[in-house]
Amino acid sequence: MSILPFEQIETQADVWKEIRRVFRKRWFLVALVTLVTVLAVYGLLQLMTERYEAETQLLVTLGRENTEAPPTAGKGMIYTTGVRREEINSNIEMLRSRPLIEATVDKIGVEAFALELPKPVTRLQAVKYHIKRTARWTKQQAREILIWLNIRKRLTEREKVIRLVQDALIVEHAKDSDLIIVRLRLPDPALAVRTVNTLVQFFLDKHFEIRRVAQVVSFFDQQVNDMKKELDTIDAERQALRSQANVSSIENQRKLLLERLHDLYAKIDYAEAERTLLTQGRPVAPAKPDAAADKAVAPLALATDVVPNPSVASVKEKISSLQIERAGLLASHAPDNQVVKKVDVQIERLESMLLHGLEISIAQLKEQAAAIQKQLDALNAVEDRLAMLERRRTVAEQNYYTYSSRREDARINEELNQSRVANVIPLGGAQQSLEPVYPRKVLIMAISIPLGLFVGIVLGLLREYFDDRIERREDLLGLDGIAYLGTFRALPAGQIGILHGGPRS
Repeated sequence: MSILPFEQIETQADVWKEIRRVFRKRWFLVALVTLVTVLAVYGLLQLMTERYEAETQLLVTLGRENTEAPPTAGKGMIYTTGVRREEINSNIEMLRSRPLIEATVDKIGVEAFALELPKPVTRLQAVKYHIKRTARWTKQQAREILIWLNIRKRLTEREKVIRLVQDALIVEHAKDSDLIIVRLRLPDPALAVRTVNTLVQFFLDKHFEIRRVAQVVSFFDQQVNDMKKELDTIDAERQALRSQANVSSIENQRKLLLERLHDLYAKIDYAEAERTLLTQGRPVAPAKPDAAADKAVAPLALATDVVPNPSVASVKEKISSLQIERAGLLASHAPDNQVVKKVDVQIERLESMLLHGLEISIAQLKEQAAAIQKQLDALNAVEDRLAMLERRRTVAEQNYYTYSSRREDARINEELNQSRVANVIPLGGAQQSLEPVYPRKVLIMAISIPLGLFVGIVLGLLREYFDDRIERREDLLGLDGIAYLGTFRALPAGQIGILHGGPRS
């Protein structure tokens, strides 16, 4: 006999009705399967190795690593928006990295992770002990077979421990915070705490090592010494140049030379004017330099009275007196008179002497002006060289102060590194859980009850499906070629004999 397929049941209520009927009929099977499932789960939980969890937290804050430029940076300015998610993720990946795990395992020792089963005391513990040993041996043989088949690789004891720690390590970012949570689950709670603390310690060491630039202080020391030597060299060159050129104050010396040059040009212009008037036969009167002389020395714009040469003045006085004498003679004598001619000869001789003297005076004045101009050119050259040295000194001085500041920053940074001051702060040591976190026995046992009921009901349905006995009208309707006539109620055993003529003796 078979129950009707679900396609022939018209409503969902009929389905639940059928399930309830099967449950009432097969309740013992369902209860038995549920009990067996719960007991089996309980037995497996007793055989599973309990694991304790060690947990610690790391706080990532704003610090010199993410708010200051490193001492070797070109500029000391940096812009930060706070602790970035990328920085937290970088620290998480560092904590998960295999080199740190390997260093932790090597520090603790592989032997510490070789956990042996505790010796049994009671008979129940002995049973559990032998079952666990058998299970471990079975797993080891299965692993050997896989290695022999070249499906898995044979690992050393160290590699096995590293893989164990990798699988048991949990590093995650606490939501909506700057905390990094580090968890490790191992059968030995003390070993788990020790492993987490060692891992965090290696992480902090690596954190400092990555952000530390080697030989920074010595590098800046060398640069500061080089800049100091360059400053001393420039100062020595500047002092030697001033001594060689006999320069104390360039501006004052230039002012004095320009005043002397202006004075000489004024005298030259006056002498040349006298010479011009003399050659044109007109009398020369003492006068100040004209506008042409002032224009020749326009940068100075200085007016200086020029005092005529005494010898030239005496000659001019003699010429003037002779000319007056000649005018008096012309009143009583003819121009070709011997006396007038004698005066004319004297006047010509004196004018020739005056012209010669002016030529010599002009030449001397021009030589003096050329010498002063040469001194001005030399002074300008010295000024250019001093300006170049000053520019070099300014650059060297700026570099000196910059390297000195960077050296101080590098020294402070090195001291902070030695003092282990960083922006990743452990919030205390690792703490172990008070109870095992694996397996979650209460949850698993709670799940085993509905799981057993489900398995029992499924088995009951399967048992009902393969049962060929006809017990209901629906069972008969499911057969082809058999007509359904009606349903009768079975009589008790005592009433069956009355129907056949009374009870038998």
